[in-house]
Amino acid sequence: MPLTARGTAHDLAGEGRRGRIVSASVIARDVTQRKHYEERLRHLAEHDPLTDVLNRRRFEEQLLDELARAQRYGSCGAVPCLDIDNFKTVNDSAATPREMPLRRAASRNAAPARATEAAC
Repeated sequence: MPLTARGTAHDLAGEGRRGRIVSASVIARDVTQRKHYEERLRHLAEHDPLTDVLNRRRFEEQLLDELARAQRYGSCGAVPCLDIDNFKTVNDSAATPREMPLRRAASRNAAPARATEAAC
């Protein structure tokens, strides 16, 4: 359980006792729920609400990082793109958001194979 602690120590006996700490007090607070909310807010800020993949802003950040890494190490990478004709018509024909082909396709491809990969 993550805790934050804040404390003070006082020499209650006065200055003439070689600066020994005679007592201390600590205030501890469980911040587990706060950390959970912060992580949830970060996720909402970086992911598309429908597909749950990285949003455009986060994708661009990731892409710039990867381009810099490729240039630094002389490596290469790929950005696969999928273009489907009349996709809006197909996607809009779904009865519920969960049945949308876009959402289903994103959920199948959202799990990157390596830690250095991202699905956007």
